[in-house]
Amino acid sequence: NLFGAHYVTQALLPMLKESSSAYVLNVGSIFSRVSLADNSVYAATKFALAGYTEGLRQELRPLGIDVGIYHPGPLATDLHAHGLDESYTPSTFERAPEEAAKRMVKMIRRRSAVVFHPHWLLWLLELRQRASSFLVWPLDSRATQCRGIGGS
Repeated sequence: NLFGAHYVTQALLPMLKESSSAYVLNVGSIFSRVSLADNSVYAATKFALAGYTEGLRQELRPLGIDVGIYHPGPLATDLHAHGLDESYTPSTFERAPEEAAKRMVKMIRRRSAVVFHPHWLLWLLELRQRASSFLVWPLDSRATQCRGIGGS
């Protein structure tokens, strides 16, 4: 997620510098803002991509190159159907990939910096994460030890 975006951007940078309307669009995830159980490594790569994109935006702005990142929620793709995740069950939150493509085209036209889609899913995940932290930390003895509150 991170290295691919970096290597492609670096490879295309000479061409981007020559363009009068260059725009780099990276594809993040809703999980670039929150991490839930069983997706920590994936979320970490998306957090890193978001940080890379933010820095890249600042680095390339003086060259006239805009940089954006699209953070979709779950997409209804056949990735899971190929046995990569046998426990997968489709979510009611999934969006059609075509809808994501339309949003990215809109981002490019507007030269948007950051788009989360759908917004309400991000709010829901952040609420869940905050509630989880509030309810889990005081009850989990391992967590209180990590925070220096209890035990050795």
